[in-house]
Parts: sequence; C-alpha cells; structure tokens
Amino acid sequence: MANRPSKPDERDVDKVESGPPILPWKAPPAPQGKAGGGKPVRPTGTESNTHFGDKVEEITAQLQLRSILPVGQRSHKAGEVKKLGSTIDREWDHSGWALEVKACRVTATEFKAKAKKSELEDKERFARRHQLKPAICIPIVDMANRKVYVYWRPGLGSWAINPSSKDGGGWNFMGEIDF
Repeated sequence: MANRPSKPDERDVDKVESGPPILPWKAPPAPQGKAGGGKPVRPTGTESNTHFGDKVEEITAQLQLRSILPVGQRSHKAGEVKKLGSTIDREWDHSGWALEVKACRVTATEFKAKAKKSELEDKERFARRHQLKPAICIPIVDMANRKVYVYWRPGLGSWAINPSSKDGGGWNFMGEIDF
C-alpha cells in the first residue's frame, strides 16, 4: 500500500478501539546528558538529528508502525501545509492511530517531544482531515546496548517521559527493538 494514512473503511476495527500496544511498563534508561553543558554542537550529514530520526522511524516498522509520509518527502510542501495540515510520521498497522515520532538518544538531558504550537495545530488538522487519532511516540535509542525503547501516548503536545515515575507520567510502553 502507498505511503498514506489508511481510510476509515480499510481499518481494523479492533485496533481502532484498542490503540497501539500497551505492554507492561518498562522504565527507560535514565537520561545520561548533563544540564548546563553549554551549547551542543549539532551534528551534520549522516550524523544529523534529521538523519538519526529518519533511521529510528524506519526501525519502528518492527512494531507495525508504517510510514504515512508522502513518498520521497519528509512532509507536505510549504504551500500544502496550510490546506492539508502537516503530515504525521507513522500509522500503527491500518488502525487510524497516527504517531508523530520524536526520537531521543539516552545521551540527552531529558526524553521530550517538543513542538511549536503552530506545528501541533497543523498536525491536528492533518489528523482531522484523515479521521486519525493522533499520538506522540518517543523511541529512546541506547547505542551502547543496541536497543530502542518505544513509548507512546494519545494526543499531540510537548511532553516528557519521566523515567523515575512508575508509569512514565502517562506514557505507554510499546516495545523494545534490538538493532
């Protein structure tokens, strides 16, 4: 199937109701970054945050998260966003649940999905247009142990996972991926 959101008549009704998997809570590793370390140097090229995020999104396919981005694009073109909304990265297995993926490294100071208000509004518009249930997904990548821990929560917002809370502060554990 093409990279597009599923249509309501293509959706698995049980998955629409249940939502993405919720496994028994597994706390992520503690963030290893140190606050106040000065301005970080942003990597470029194949080490860039964009490239890193794209690779992590590909890995999430192992949890039945399929790309719904326009083929060959990371988002709608500038003129299309106003009309169509801003694309959301992945859909959980033709369920109508669309997950915006914000990958984090364990070397971060916190595990947080950050977005501007206007970006959230554009993504909400995209979700409404396609009758999707939006959610945020944070895969946390532990390069040293070659693991990706994947968490999600319904809705769109700028939220952080609290690794020390017994349930992550409202997050759901979706799974662990070896890479």
